[in-house]
Amino acid sequence: MKYKEIGERCTSNEACGRKAMCIYETTLSTYGICKEILSMSENTLVLPMYKADMADTDTGLFVY
Repeated sequence: MKYKEIGERCTSNEACGRKAMCIYETTLSTYGICKEILSMSENTLVLPMYKADMADTDTGLFVY
């Protein structure tokens, strides 16, 4: 499987491989950008990925 490069658009963390995560601008964004893991600055806000069934998940569980 070919993974996305750092900086490319993505729709899931799996698309970015093992060295990056798909970071979305807002919880309503359809696409994110592959960002290298642990490369965000200290004050960067990371929002959870939108899930239609979010109400069914545990309150302590977030999907990033």
